[in-house]
Amino acid sequence: MSGKPAARSGARQRLLEAADRLFYQDGIRTVGIDRVIAAAGVAKMTLYTHFPSKDDLILAVLHYREERILEFFQSAMQRHAGRTKDKLRAFFAALKDWFESPGFRGCAFQNAAVELADPSHAGTRFVREHKRGPQSSRPRSLFW
Repeated sequence: MSGKPAARSGARQRLLEAADRLFYQDGIRTVGIDRVIAAAGVAKMTLYTHFPSKDDLILAVLHYREERILEFFQSAMQRHAGRTKDKLRAFFAALKDWFESPGFRGCAFQNAAVELADPSHAGTRFVREHKRGPQSSRPRSLFW
């Protein structure tokens, strides 16, 4: 196996992490592609190899954010479950942890929906499915 797929995967991951951080911190529409590229430390061609457009990057970041939020809540609820056997109390304790986390700016999905506004945008459709819950065909998080 050559080193190129791993390098691409690493670059893709850096792009996702940088875009996620910047989009959440400053807003999707405010952050330009050049800023994401600089923060990820990749070439412009690398970005476009992984994400043909900013809209593709936005959608990938929303997927990435959903996975991270699920991991955060699973971990926090397990941690709090040791103190209380009540799952609802553990859930609210996890929410408190999230609300008090550095840089908290509310729900990234609601923020994205407000910024994107266009109901036909792939990101807006993703948010709608995310918020819809278990009736969605996508795998769901612990919230539903």
